[in-house]
Amino acid sequence: MVFGSDEFFQILKKAISESDESIYYEMYNVVSKDLAPLKHRSRIPDNAFEDIMQEIQLCLFLCISDFIIRSEDKHPNQRNAWLVRLAKNKVNDYIKKCNKKTDKNTYSEWQLVSPEDELKSIIDAYEDSSANIEDNYFGTIDQLEMRDEFFDICEYICKEVKSPENLFVFFFNKVIIPHYKGTRSGSPKEVRELSSGKTLTELRDILVLELEMILCYKIPVTVFQELDLKIANSDNSHNKIFVMTDAKISDITNKIQKKIQNKTQKSRNTR
Repeated sequence: MVFGSDEFFQILKKAISESDESIYYEMYNVVSKDLAPLKHRSRIPDNAFEDIMQEIQLCLFLCISDFIIRSEDKHPNQRNAWLVRLAKNKVNDYIKKCNKKTDKNTYSEWQLVSPEDELKSIIDAYEDSSANIEDNYFGTIDQLEMRDEFFDICEYICKEVKSPENLFVFFFNKVIIPHYKGTRSGSPKEVRELSSGKTLTELRDILVLELEMILCYKIPVTVFQELDLKIANSDNSHNKIFVMTDAKISDITNKIQKKIQNKTQKSRNTR
């Protein structure tokens, strides 16, 4: 049985609804089997990978309810992709800790590239697949080094972009939708369908919850503090409904992308 399969999803859903704790033992066995290829490729010692598996299991325990809600209509491959991204994140954390402690590259660079599947593909601001990764301020986890830096980037965007609607457009188009599709970007139509008819506060909650699912990490309150202020200062924010054309969604995404690129260039010039 595979973690993302419809069969296991229904078993998982039923067990969680009935508070059947035995599902966690079954889930551990299923996940261990599914991640065996990753364990082999990573060349991490068995005892260390067992510790990583415990961290993965803890993350699953903490967010499994949200996962079930958001994965109800997902394809099995999408559910499996979510698990693999989570696992690669934990493997990469372990690798970075090892290399930092020994002050040398205990593990080869190809292993450190693995988070690119997890985060870069989610928040890559480039349409052109040949674009230089250094021109993308988001970069890979290797360039970001820590989640804190990713959060700093989010804070920067929230400060620079005045409209809450525009912020939602960018994050949904360049982060949330690509995560589930496994693509480099969403589309204006998908952003419109996801956002239309919802209030600003509803979109804010969706954004934070989806990011926490992607990162398997609680988003600090300060990350979207500027966004919260913008929503609070917006006229009738609790009842204001998101409405935007596809053309404007595309235009806004491109403008924010250029803003990030300009900051990248300035940061590089000051080094």
